[in-house]
Amino acid sequence: MLKPIQSPGKSGLSARKTIGSAFLAALALAISVPVYASPADPAASRGGHEVVLEAEGLGEPWGLAAGRDGGIYVVNALGSILQYKDGETKAVAGIGEEGFGDGPADKAAFRYPTFAAMSADGELLIADTDNHILRRLEDGEVYTTAGSGAAGYRNGLFHEARLHAPSGLAVDKEGNVYVADTLNHVIRRIGKDGKVSNFAGSASEEGGFMNGLAEFARFNEPTGLALDEKGGLFVADTGNNVIRYIYNGRVSTYAGKLTPADEFTGYLEGGYRNGPAKQALFNRPRGLAYAEGVLFVADSLNYRIRAVQPDGEVISLAGASVPGEEVGTGDKARFNQPSGLLYLNGKLYVTDTLNGDLKSLAVEPEALTPVRSEEDILAEADLLPAGEQPQVWLNGHLVTFTDDAAPFQKGSDIFIPVRELFEAWGAEVRWIEAARSIEVSKGKWNAALRTIGNGDIALRGGVAYADAEYVEELAGFLMVIDNDNNAVVLSSR
Repeated sequence: MLKPIQSPGKSGLSARKTIGSAFLAALALAISVPVYASPADPAASRGGHEVVLEAEGLGEPWGLAAGRDGGIYVVNALGSILQYKDGETKAVAGIGEEGFGDGPADKAAFRYPTFAAMSADGELLIADTDNHILRRLEDGEVYTTAGSGAAGYRNGLFHEARLHAPSGLAVDKEGNVYVADTLNHVIRRIGKDGKVSNFAGSASEEGGFMNGLAEFARFNEPTGLALDEKGGLFVADTGNNVIRYIYNGRVSTYAGKLTPADEFTGYLEGGYRNGPAKQALFNRPRGLAYAEGVLFVADSLNYRIRAVQPDGEVISLAGASVPGEEVGTGDKARFNQPSGLLYLNGKLYVTDTLNGDLKSLAVEPEALTPVRSEEDILAEADLLPAGEQPQVWLNGHLVTFTDDAAPFQKGSDIFIPVRELFEAWGAEVRWIEAARSIEVSKGKWNAALRTIGNGDIALRGGVAYADAEYVEELAGFLMVIDNDNNAVVLSSR
């Protein structure tokens, strides 16, 4: 169940009709009054963060863990544990073939290991997923630390316990280990005394979904885990395509929205949408990393790196719905089922699983730069079927117009009422009679739209309309015109 899915999977855009036009070509600004914009205004960079290649040829890399010597441990699901340090990669455990065997690290065998974490004592803990056990790497030796090796569900000490495809790991300040017991659909806890117990969820053969008291909560194939500074535990509830949060004995949904089940697979359908956390959509989220109030998410079948910011806004930092192998700015970068994340010293490290790579993004959690593309802004708008009147969306919301100021189409151009559009954006709009112009201002940004001799402005019944392309250029909005739905979709974010 944890192995990479070779098919492209679903994305938020795949269910949409083909866009009638891509980004419209920018037009020369046909006004004589200058437009002023501050760096914080809509025309700011939307390219995301620079993605660089750290190491390649790593097999099927999944989990990451920071070593005390400054190196990074990489779990290769094909049967080995690697260490990346100072630009070099070497194997530190495993024979690179499926099997089972404790003992000297270079003789040890794993069966599809996935995630890892550092214990409180500085040992590397490894989720040996298809062997249904937890292993540890200590002083050049590999030991089994929890699980009998038989798939099942049982609490108890060390080898008495049973797990079913364990994956994500997290270790708290007291040294307790949390395990995403994926195919038992629960979160387990291993105390410092070595006793395995149930931390959250109801063990069952089939996953489910329920918030509330931890003991009654339901998960569906949980994978990645991350702890915050309060000791709260984030869970990538992969089968439900949401992020859950466990704190003070209760489970809640932190980000993501439940979707209908696929009639063929039974899994909830994946999707893609940024914006408020409870409205965001994910597609098989896996690895998590937490830093300075920001939760980073490896959104594997959206082929993106996402982030949930402290204000509850979900953004994309890099990638697109089409898998690929590219580095560069976030809007150009491509991943193929990213799985593991690690935030370390101002960098977010990413295992690009099906590309066999380790990549990184330089990030400042308090100043993230989101990727904003056509696909992003379309995903935020629940477009209505095409009607006679063009529909206009701004920042994910349908703009409503009064009956005497409705958008209209003239040839291939769509004209939008200036006052009602910009006021919906929160701008101030004033008519300057002496200059026969319209002044629009928001914060430090302002513009003047001269109505005389400006072919991009139309007057009807005392209402001023602006060509949608002119609005895009004037305010620095991103815009897509969807001809199939007779829609103009704008974004100022």
